[in-house]
Amino acid sequence: MRILLLEDLVENAESLERHLRNGGISFVSQRVQTRDAFIAALEQYQPDIVLSDLKLPTFDGLSAVQIVQLRHREIPVLVVADRPGEEAVVELIKAGASDFVPKDRLDQLVPAIRRALDEKCAGHKPAKKNTGETERKLRAVFDQASQLIGLLTTDGILIDANRTALDFAGIEAADVLGKPFWETPWWTHSPPLQQQLRDAIVRAAKGEAIRFEVTHRAADGSLRHLDFALKSIRDETGRIKLLVPTSHDITDYKLGHRTIRKNKEHYRSLFHHMLEGFALCQMLYANDQSSDFIYLEVNPAFEQLMGLNQVIGKKVSEVIPGLRESNPQIFEIYGRVASGGKPERFETYIAALDIWFSISVYCPEKEYFAAIFDNITERKRAEAKIRKEGFVLRDAP
Repeated sequence: MRILLLEDLVENAESLERHLRNGGISFVSQRVQTRDAFIAALEQYQPDIVLSDLKLPTFDGLSAVQIVQLRHREIPVLVVADRPGEEAVVELIKAGASDFVPKDRLDQLVPAIRRALDEKCAGHKPAKKNTGETERKLRAVFDQASQLIGLLTTDGILIDANRTALDFAGIEAADVLGKPFWETPWWTHSPPLQQQLRDAIVRAAKGEAIRFEVTHRAADGSLRHLDFALKSIRDETGRIKLLVPTSHDITDYKLGHRTIRKNKEHYRSLFHHMLEGFALCQMLYANDQSSDFIYLEVNPAFEQLMGLNQVIGKKVSEVIPGLRESNPQIFEIYGRVASGGKPERFETYIAALDIWFSISVYCPEKEYFAAIFDNITERKRAEAKIRKEGFVLRDAP
């Protein structure tokens, strides 16, 4: 069997070939990755089947399917790709793709190939056969969807549910089909949610699009958070015939969001209660030299230790006039760190404030610096007094 692989990554092509060999498929293959090479291979290599990726740098699987349909309808095309979403898969099937196999389910590849080749050999072309095959493929898309999907009558009776929804709750279709949707295992853990769903079905049956957050009990007993939607399907006359409920699991997102919020709260608490002063600043440059900086954020300890208020948004030249002239080393260090340099630590005396500071500075982003500092004036005065009285300051044990 001759297989034409439309795939830009060698390792992906090798993975497909490995699964084919393990599945007992005897074949030779040719790999292409551009439109021109694909068309040429169809004519010259004359493959028995095409395995196509969905997205390539200069070409795509949908276009490949359309080309085969125009030039060689007898050649089956299987699209093997990452899950692109249900609508994209439906579009591929409608365009003429024989099947879609997710890259994370390559165990389905060999059966899909055998099925496609059997259909090719059978040569059935009546409209009924094509319709039946399309329905089968669309059913496969329905069941492989990552969302929980169902089908309801306008009064809320469940008449279909996809495999994802059934596996989520650890049940089979026979357990729930024909029942009111609110009496199925997805909803029975919460009477308030059951009532909310019943009200939503009434509204959806009148044409309203419904969406709200819910919880469903999973097969393992855990309570999962889902984004639930309920939409209506109309017939050719515009009359609402069916309702489609869908749910997307957002538990991991919510847990992540809570963690981020909690981390922000911890950071904010630390920021407000730390004893050291903190300042986030943007360095300003003139002629490639650090000339000034703007206070973007400071903590309460900054104001207490510096004796300065309402500095956010102001330049240091406004807050402490003459600082550049009296303490040029501060600008040199801040400028060096803000340019992407390593963190530094130093001590300095600011005469305008009559305060000694111990300062640690680092660069969170180029042209910005964060300074953490403490007022060490008392320590410096004590050291000066000891030196003046002739004592030797010894290291603490």
